[in-house]
Amino acid sequence: MMRISPPFVAIPRTNGSVAARPPRHPCSFAVRASPSAAMNTDRLQQLRALLAEEPGDHFLRYAIALEHKRLGGTDQAIADLEALLHDAPQHIASYYQLALLLAGTGRSADALHVCEAGLLQCIVAGDRKARAELQELRNTIAEDA
Repeated sequence: MMRISPPFVAIPRTNGSVAARPPRHPCSFAVRASPSAAMNTDRLQQLRALLAEEPGDHFLRYAIALEHKRLGGTDQAIADLEALLHDAPQHIASYYQLALLLAGTGRSADALHVCEAGLLQCIVAGDRKARAELQELRNTIAEDA
């Protein structure tokens, strides 16, 4: 059994092992300052630096796309996600985000196509949860189109 030092909290994992993390402050979720513009670009620069070290890391590419989306760079986020899906069609989360962005820019037909491609990948991967989420998104986009 793993011994946890007092400043840490034990977290049981599904495989029977135990992880440790620092305890959360009781107000950590209640108060959040909005990030400054400098912090926004710093995060993007950090992600790009990590990607330069690990160019094959699909999650980092996904994180960069989401950061562009968060910063209002919709076109760049779309381009990033399209490139990621071209290189890694098995990255299922990217289909959902790309479809959301496309639908948000009025490209509903493209968004529906992305949902369909993502649904096929969900079937191949056996990912029922992602499949249900993509199906719901597809239905919503189809109703709004």
